[in-house]
Amino acid sequence: MALVRVTLSIALLAGFLVAAASRPAIAYPSSIIACPTGEVQTAGAGSAFLYDAYYPDGFQIWGGLNLGLGGGFTYGDTGKAFEGWELGVDLIGWGGDPVDARLALDVKGQLLGEDPLWPALAAGFMGFTPGRAEQSLNVLYLSATKTLAWQDLSLGRLSGGIGSAFLQGGSTGFAATFPFSGPSTALLMAGYETPSLGPLYLAVDHVGGVSDYGGTNVALHLQTAEGTFLAAGYAFGNELLASYPPGPFAYLSTTFTTWGAGR
Repeated sequence: MALVRVTLSIALLAGFLVAAASRPAIAYPSSIIACPTGEVQTAGAGSAFLYDAYYPDGFQIWGGLNLGLGGGFTYGDTGKAFEGWELGVDLIGWGGDPVDARLALDVKGQLLGEDPLWPALAAGFMGFTPGRAEQSLNVLYLSATKTLAWQDLSLGRLSGGIGSAFLQGGSTGFAATFPFSGPSTALLMAGYETPSLGPLYLAVDHVGGVSDYGGTNVALHLQTAEGTFLAAGYAFGNELLASYPPGPFAYLSTTFTTWGAGR
């Protein structure tokens, strides 16, 4: 099993880590750890990551790639603008009994850019697996991100949002957790990133519900190169006896730009 994990990690690393290009927006779509932010990648810019988590009866390997597509426009003479679209693709693999792997798709549009008074605001869906919708998260969500500061002192960034797992029907892909319960498909999300201290920063976030994405995560990030971070942390499952137990994780993430960036 260890050889399989190492081999798969090397294959994913070769496929997903590209030339580094600031702090990356990792995951599916751009996010703190698991909680989506209210921002998207700019046109031609993207990020990639490789995540590995360990559990008592197996492990999870997750690779992801997202890319800014552009498509922004202004809202008339309001001074506000739609900032563009972002597309993400994830490969999620579980090692254990049984072994499982699937592709998931994510789309996010940034409705508003951040300004001194208002947060960045985005809407999207994440965790859709074609052909296996009944086992996917399938969350429609609205998220916001605000940079915090006191005069010239950076206080980090705060994100939050709400979503609904809209295609559940008998699905095994999601179960509601506090403050929701029973047949509810709603979930809350929140997260915080500290200011950088040299090459280090700390991030914590929460995604409600029992699913591939659900849980509370804490991770320390080390910048290893411009735009590239190595993180180590711990994931606390939303229900300790559920199929997604707590456990340590690590990931490597990077940002990049394509030949069309800025066009």
